[in-house]
Amino acid sequence: MIDTLQGSCPFALRASVLACGLLFVGNASAGEGDVASLVLGQSFIRDSNLFRLSDGADTQTLLGTSDRSDTISRTEAILKVDLPVSRQRFLVDVGLAHLRYDRFSFLSHDAYTSSGKWLWELGNRFRGDVILEHNKTLTGFTDFRRPVRNLGTYSRGSASGYYWFHPEWGVGGAVGHVRSNNSSQVLVDADNRNDIVEVGLQHKRPNGNELGLRVRRTDSTYPNRQDVNGRLVDNSFVQDEVLVVGSWKVTAASTLSGYVGRSERSYDDVPERDFSTPTAKLSYDWIIDPRLTLNLSARRELSSVDDVNPTSLITRALGAAVIWAATPKINVEGRLERAKRDFRADVGVALLGNAQREDKVRTATIAALYRALRGLQFSLSYTDERRDSNFADNQYKANVILAGAQITF
Repeated sequence: MIDTLQGSCPFALRASVLACGLLFVGNASAGEGDVASLVLGQSFIRDSNLFRLSDGADTQTLLGTSDRSDTISRTEAILKVDLPVSRQRFLVDVGLAHLRYDRFSFLSHDAYTSSGKWLWELGNRFRGDVILEHNKTLTGFTDFRRPVRNLGTYSRGSASGYYWFHPEWGVGGAVGHVRSNNSSQVLVDADNRNDIVEVGLQHKRPNGNELGLRVRRTDSTYPNRQDVNGRLVDNSFVQDEVLVVGSWKVTAASTLSGYVGRSERSYDDVPERDFSTPTAKLSYDWIIDPRLTLNLSARRELSSVDDVNPTSLITRALGAAVIWAATPKINVEGRLERAKRDFRADVGVALLGNAQREDKVRTATIAALYRALRGLQFSLSYTDERRDSNFADNQYKANVILAGAQITF
């Protein structure tokens, strides 16, 4: 990759890399049909409440300063490869980013992402993919609200295959393994492994409409037990899901897509944590005219919050986004989402009788993108995020401003 993006890279040198890219962008921008492209980017982020602390938090004691804001510089390089070989297609993305924190400099780090995907076909009836991912980045502070530098490593490997016994009907499945590790001892209880097995039936219409059935089992293992008042608790669980997935072209200019289903989690160590819940995620996209697009979304999702207290999270949210192509070179986008987060299967609730945590989150974003030249673009965004909670310490307000430039060769 690029040596100047390594951890000791001074800011002046990183800026010169960006400047050199700007000088040559007119002659080096990527074109259609290119197998490989290189993306260089520089962005600056101003976060008013980096650790997502409540208004009543003793910032001086927690952080050693009364100022909870910070400015982050992010310099990155991403290599993208899209290689078709006969009926096969290979996709590779490798990225390296250097992040420098101005006030809380102990958080400065190098992050990387890497992914490879093989979209395979065998004859006219067998199709699927093989995916490998490996990422390393700083843990965010939305729920892990501590001034601790934790670099989380995420690895994933999966393979899927479908047999199309009819032009419109296919049957198949997938297997996968996901591994997450944390560098800080504060978060070792959240290290986990997930083994996933899925089978499915898929129906595709010539007009593009799709409908499918998925049955999935996830075996989630936590190798390090959590100490709860002297009791070592195993947070491992098994999750079973049944999902109906689909995509429906409502009109020539609008599409409804997503899934509905049901999920069930069971814990061997503390069965009082067992629960089941309906799940759904629906998205409606409407191209009102060539310059204006509307997206409406609704979701009820089940996920895990793997911080110092691994637990389950049900998020119910409504969102809307409008994208306006003001000119051929300028796009403006606005997004708003309101979400309610219910924390389930908390070991503190099951064993100690603690109250169950509930949050309400509102996030509003406005962003603009300017394509100055072929391969060169500038971006600017502002995000306002507010969270209310029945636990006062979990409430916060934060504003984030991002300004960036990106060059593609």
